[in-house]
Amino acid sequence: MANGSNEPSGVDAIQQQSAEVGSDKQLSELRELTRNLMMAVQTMQLQTSRGLELRDAINDVKAATRSMLVTPASTVPASGAVPGKGSDCGCGPCECISGTCCTFKIELASIRITQMQIEPVDAAANPFAEMELQVYPTIDGIGTVCPNFFSTYSLRKPLSRPGIWYPVNVKFAMVSVCKGAPKHFTVNVAGKEVDDGGIEATAARDEYGMAEAAMTLDCCSAQPVTIIIEVHLDHGGLGGGTFEAMITATRECC
Repeated sequence: MANGSNEPSGVDAIQQQSAEVGSDKQLSELRELTRNLMMAVQTMQLQTSRGLELRDAINDVKAATRSMLVTPASTVPASGAVPGKGSDCGCGPCECISGTCCTFKIELASIRITQMQIEPVDAAANPFAEMELQVYPTIDGIGTVCPNFFSTYSLRKPLSRPGIWYPVNVKFAMVSVCKGAPKHFTVNVAGKEVDDGGIEATAARDEYGMAEAAMTLDCCSAQPVTIIIEVHLDHGGLGGGTFEAMITATRECC
């Protein structure tokens, strides 16, 4: 029953509250939809940007591939060495320290006795005489003892001629030579006749000697290059004696 006042009834108040709640819910849903829409737009922009970067990368790869197909291969070796002079020497492919040089292996190839000692045990008149040698070939002070510090070569010779060449074949140095220019250097050979006691001990000490010879190498040198160095054992003991050392240089790389 109407009471004549302007205040809303209970039913009207409930309807008004329901309308306000519905409006707030719609506003919240609209805000959520807007936020989701903005996130979707940002994701799409990011994907588009990544797609462009990927497309640019693919285009770069394609361009590089086309460049490799149309560009002739470089003539410079992978090692960076540039082929030098002297390539007409008939050198084959090899692994050298540089394309502008060739490398030689220097060896003590063989030795022989040319004069026996005056000691009775090692004299040429004794058919059983032998000289016990150690040989030390070097270049610029670098070399090796042949056969080693603890043993010797036992060599002899006939009465009227030099002894036969005894093969040694020990590498003692490597020499690099610039192509187109010969290289001159000195080879030294030292030797020692080792007294083994007994009768030989009368000389009191070992005999030794040293000699040197020049060697010239060129990348077009005939193979192998050989020099012979004669060494007189005129120091130390009094037994004397002479031997020859054959030095060879063989090109290993060019």
